[in-house]
Amino acid sequence: MHNIETLFLNELFEHYNFNKDQFVAYKAISKGHINTTFVLYFDYGNKVKRYLLQEINTYVFNDAEKLMNNISLVSKYCEKKLKEYDKNYKNKTLRIYHSKNNSSFVKLSNNSYWRVYHYIENGVTYDETDDENIFYNAGIAIGNFQNLLSSFDSNQLFDVIKDFHNTPKRYNDFIRIINKSNTDIISSCIDDINFFIKNKNIANKIQHLIDNKQMPLKVTHNDTKLNNLMFEYKTNEGLCLVDLDTVMKGCICFDYGDFIRSACNKAKEDEKDLSKVVFKKDMFFAFTKGYLSKVKETISQIELEHLIDGAITMTYECGLRFLSDYLNGNKYFKIDYPNHNLIRCKTQIHLCKQIINSQKELNNFVIDTYKNVAN
Repeated sequence: MHNIETLFLNELFEHYNFNKDQFVAYKAISKGHINTTFVLYFDYGNKVKRYLLQEINTYVFNDAEKLMNNISLVSKYCEKKLKEYDKNYKNKTLRIYHSKNNSSFVKLSNNSYWRVYHYIENGVTYDETDDENIFYNAGIAIGNFQNLLSSFDSNQLFDVIKDFHNTPKRYNDFIRIINKSNTDIISSCIDDINFFIKNKNIANKIQHLIDNKQMPLKVTHNDTKLNNLMFEYKTNEGLCLVDLDTVMKGCICFDYGDFIRSACNKAKEDEKDLSKVVFKKDMFFAFTKGYLSKVKETISQIELEHLIDGAITMTYECGLRFLSDYLNGNKYFKIDYPNHNLIRCKTQIHLCKQIINSQKELNNFVIDTYKNVAN
């Protein structure tokens, strides 16, 4: 849905305290693999007020009520904590715009589910950048998110996607999909399949620690891409993480690692020319410095020691998910052409190999940087 019909708006506005006469325009936001998003514009005379309207993808998130309860709990907790010391708190966390009956979402007559957020003003996002200052500030923003929620009881949160970062489970699902796939589609990606099978040990490393209660579970975002971070448009100060759909309990190494995976790549996620897929160590260094400067008092030793394992695991897992979706008929991620998910998978494999080859150097940098910021 890239256009909004008048009848749809009329029904939506019945649920909210919007003045239809002040509504002037909307703009579709094309970013993102999962949800359909629009910006709504209202003319209030002396200013234009914006809201973010988003349809909840109920194929991916099949319990809208529990999903939105997670987001409500986390966003309200962050807002309450920020109010204590930051006068700009409204731009430092995602805030839900509630319906007339104080609901965090609405269900329309066509059985679609929608939510509205307050628009984060003076904010900008980046799909990609080579600005080390932005990467440093991204590390600070993700570290701040984890610190804000360090005392929040993550057991309050519903697992909106069960076993979301349970990489061994993802691997087992992958094997089941292979076993029911036809030989033609398997032959189109046999080298990629073999990479994941050969490196199965990556899938088990952190999950083994979680299962044995050695790795703590905390509130995690679980989708820490660069374009899920808002920055102040003049200073590039990190404002907040958005897209809280997958917020639940998890391992912070995965949040750290998923940012490294998604942002420290010179090429796009779907780059067909793998020679352009290069791990950006300088951006990794900048992000890690910012991140560790904020989590230095809350990160445990075992989390610190496995941050790079988190990056390797997330890159491996993401490639595994892209390939699984490709083999399974492209049901999860939005695609622009039939083998889009296969191309995405290949970039993750190429990036994963580079991080593995640099693991010792990266681990040493993490430990040395932590020592410096902790003293």
